[in-house]
Amino acid sequence: MDHYFKNRISDTLLYPVAGRAYASKNYPQYFHFKDNETILRKLHHLKIELSQTQSFIYGLRHLYSVEESKKFIQKHPMASIVNIGCGLDCLFPEINNGQIKFYNMDLPDVITFRENFYPLAQGEYHLSCNFLDDSFTKMIDFRKEHGVLFLMTGVIHYFPPKDIKKLIHIIGQHYPGAILLFDCKNISAMRKSNREIAKKGIEDLRMKFFIKDPLEIKSWSPMIQEISINYDLDSVLKDRGQLPFGLQMTLMAFKKMKSLYFVKLTFQE
Repeated sequence: MDHYFKNRISDTLLYPVAGRAYASKNYPQYFHFKDNETILRKLHHLKIELSQTQSFIYGLRHLYSVEESKKFIQKHPMASIVNIGCGLDCLFPEINNGQIKFYNMDLPDVITFRENFYPLAQGEYHLSCNFLDDSFTKMIDFRKEHGVLFLMTGVIHYFPPKDIKKLIHIIGQHYPGAILLFDCKNISAMRKSNREIAKKGIEDLRMKFFIKDPLEIKSWSPMIQEISINYDLDSVLKDRGQLPFGLQMTLMAFKKMKSLYFVKLTFQE
């Protein structure tokens, strides 16, 4: 794959773009990601091979973020939503109620790249920074009574637990009552992904977030009030019966093996 960024991890943002575009094309009854299809056409020289299952998971991951954001906004209509490692996500138009503040956070070269595709809308802001640098806490308009939701999909796999512990500490210290939502893989799934990465000769993109039990995350900070884990990835779909049988079996296997899951952390007020 072509290199676009100084940080090779940033190159991985092109995979979910392709995944969402393929998901929209192959499963239009569930996904409508026209913006991603447009970006893929603009990057016509980009060659990314994904299986139907992989593309479907990318679609599900985005849809999960949309649904969780909508639930949060129903309770907090003037909330701040922060999309950490936003890449080329196009989440804001799907959840904008005209009152929220939405922040796209990523490294400076990614934000610059993003600006080639998405103009900022009213109520939307860019944060050009590293999430491990707490300088972003000075850039977010946070009011406890309005609430704040942090989304972080497809990101933590590439960072060791100590880095995520640092982020959790930052959020807990600065944002009472905040919620952090991210996706994760179990150790077996991580190792499988790393074997595939090794075959492609891109060792610097190895995944590093190895933990045995996601519930141990609650012990990482005294500011975490509650943790919930969702292994039922396709729970956000309106009619799972329309899925091809093979894909249904794959998703059932993922659930049984606890291969992929979403983690939601609620911080103390």
